[in-house]
Formats: sequence, C-alpha cells, structure tokens
Amino acid sequence: MLSFHPVQINRDLNREDPLYVGHYFDLKGMWWKKRKQRQGLVISIALGWYRLVKHQSSAPGFIEEETFITNLTRQVNDAKVILEHFFEIKRTGFSFTNGVKSPTIISPKKLNKKFFRSIEGLMNEVQFDPGPAPIDKKLTITAVPIIRKNASAIKAKLKTEKREDLLAAVCWLLDRDTVDFFYKPSGKLQARDTSVWPIRAIELWPGWLRRELFGTIVDIENAYVQFMVQKLEKKYEHNARRMELKYPDLLRAHRDKQAFREELCRDVLRLPVTDENISTVKHLIMSLANGSNATPLLMVNGFGHSEAVRIVHEACPHLATAELLEVGARLSVIAKQFMAAKRALCIFLLKAKPTRDNQKKIFRMYFEWERESRYKIWEMVGFTGVNTHDGLDGIIITNPETFPEEVWKLHRLRVKIENYENDIASIQHQPAAETVLA
Repeated sequence: MLSFHPVQINRDLNREDPLYVGHYFDLKGMWWKKRKQRQGLVISIALGWYRLVKHQSSAPGFIEEETFITNLTRQVNDAKVILEHFFEIKRTGFSFTNGVKSPTIISPKKLNKKFFRSIEGLMNEVQFDPGPAPIDKKLTITAVPIIRKNASAIKAKLKTEKREDLLAAVCWLLDRDTVDFFYKPSGKLQARDTSVWPIRAIELWPGWLRRELFGTIVDIENAYVQFMVQKLEKKYEHNARRMELKYPDLLRAHRDKQAFREELCRDVLRLPVTDENISTVKHLIMSLANGSNATPLLMVNGFGHSEAVRIVHEACPHLATAELLEVGARLSVIAKQFMAAKRALCIFLLKAKPTRDNQKKIFRMYFEWERESRYKIWEMVGFTGVNTHDGLDGIIITNPETFPEEVWKLHRLRVKIENYENDIASIQHQPAAETVLA
C-alpha cells in the first residue's frame, strides 16, 4: 500500500526542476498558499513514485501498487492531476460515506533520469507538514509516546524496506516525545477507528515500524475465536461438556492456542516450528474461521478458490499427494467446527435460521464486540496508544506483568502485552531531539 503524506521544503524549486509545480498546474492567479500546498503534493507523490521504481527502473510498468487517494481529502482532485504524470491509473478507487471503499491501483511510468536526480537531491530537505490540528469535538484524541532511541536504525530500515515514502512523517514523529492522534470511526459498520491527524491511517503502517516507534503493545488474543467462544459459553452455560465435545479444536485454538498452532505446524503441515511458520498457521486458522473450505479433494486438486488451500500449497510445496489428503482431512474437521459454531450462534443470538445473510450478521456482531472490547482496554490505559483493529500500540502502563490479569478480572477479555522491555529502556535513555535528526 502506497502512502502519500503532506510534505514541504523550505525553498522554491527553480523552473527547470522537473518537480516544479508550474509543470503540473497553471500558476496564473493561484494564491501562494495553494501553490505551496500543490508543490508539497507533487513532491509527496514523486517520493512514492521513486520508492517503487528505485530498484526496477528499467521496467516499472510491471509494478502495480494500491493507494487510497481519498485519504488526501481536500487535495484529491489535485492528486489525480499529479498522479497521471507519474503513474498509469489501472483502476480508480472509491470511498462512500457508509465506509465502503476500494483502493486505486496504479503502475509507475518510466520517466527520464532528471526525475531521479531531482528527488534524490530533495530527500534530505523534505519535511512532514500535518497542518493545524482538527477542532471537531466528535473526534477521539489519544496520547502516543514516541520511542526515539533507535532513530538511526529506523530510518536505515525504511530505506532497506523501500519505504522512503514514510521517511518525512517518521522524522517528524521522532522529533517529539509524545504526539496526540485524532481518530474517527471508519469502515462500513463504523466499528473500527482510523487516525485523521497528524498522520492519516497510521494503523496501516508496517507492524515493525509501529513497534519501534511506539513501544508497549496490547492485543486482544485470538480476537475472532475469543468472541465465538464467549458467545458459545453463554449458549452452553448449563451443558459445558456438550460444547467441549462439539467444538474441541475451536476451544483449543482459544485456550491453548500456542500448542494448537505448533501441533498443526509440526504434525499436519510437516513444517519446523518457527515464528514464520507459526504466522502461516495463524493465517490458515483465520481463513478456516472466516469460512474457507479445505477438503481432501480441494487440497489435492487445488481448485475452488479456497484461501486455506492456497496457503497450504504456498507454504508446503514439499507435501506429497497422500500427505495433502491427510492435511485436507484434518483441516476439514476444523472448518466444519467453525461453520457449526456460526450456525449455532445464528440460532442462539439472532433466534433465526443460519442463512448466509444471518451468518454475515454474526460477523458484524464480532466487529461491534471487537470495538467495544478495544475501547474497554483503551479506557483502562487512559486513552493512550495507536488504535489498531484488535489492540493498541504505544500504551502507557506501569504494570505490564499484572495488566492482562486486571483486564480479565474487569472485562473477561484475554489480552497479551508485548514490547514493554524496549519501552522502558527507551524512556530511560531518550536522546535529545537534535540528536535524532542529525
């Protein structure tokens, strides 16, 4: 996902520079403030183009990337004009007021070398410019501490990861101890939150970057499975044994998730138990929970548009046909338990038949539960941290060892705390702001 952020430089580009705003807009009668905004947008989009073509300048047309230009709000029309100079727009996205949206798909054009020279010459001058903070009282404000001790390593990794488009915004954050982020509800159901200032959609930044910048993380453990188990426990509160017999894998995924994931990794997929392979298993379980099918026939033939089958085939090319049949049989059992649970919740919660539409309503209920749970945690940490869909990054707490237990006692939610040790070390050894940007 390509991000564009409002940026500025502290000088005027000369007319011969390929990034000069006059090459993109008629400057006659244009107010200075508007001209400066458009110049910053040209530079921002040029940095995004540079990020994509830097390592594939000979054939950039084979690159495709998604972007939400609607995040630029008032500058959307200007952005379209500039984008057409740097990119071929493969598909124009949209964003409706009800939260339904689709990204714009773009492919970088092949431009001459003077664009590379101009962008590389500006790289150290570009400054992030978020503008004034919004005054809308309906927005939620959260304080986020900034961890600055690894500033040089963060900036170096951004270049290694080809994320120069984030560099200006990251440097702006690294110049501050704490930043107030403003949030509004987002999505079709308005059940999630997205940042609108100073950085739009900060929750979409790479996980490693948020971890390095913001410190302590709290996540709702296995959120979707936890939601289903909570509701099933209410349904079977007088017959817990029956629930254990009907949904043994679902309950293991909730109560003993690490052992369950390792078992699937080692004994079913026949992969070594590593962090990368466990991550693959997590995605596999979520695909089954979301309704992806995985039968022995599908697993062998590889058809049916099954996400679970795709994950297995990509992660386990070493499996023989007989082994794929075994994998399909095992995953089919898990998938059937998830499907049976959704049908049972339709009848229990909605008092309705388990039709496809009613099962979608259960999924909507999950999003509402997830937001409600996140806000309970958010309130406990004094509304600090960056809001993500199933947790918070950069919370301020002094009791990491006991905090999960406190959340469980107060709200019956399973959460986990990560990255706290780095947070404490950073707070004790914060460098001066001048050192960070040196």
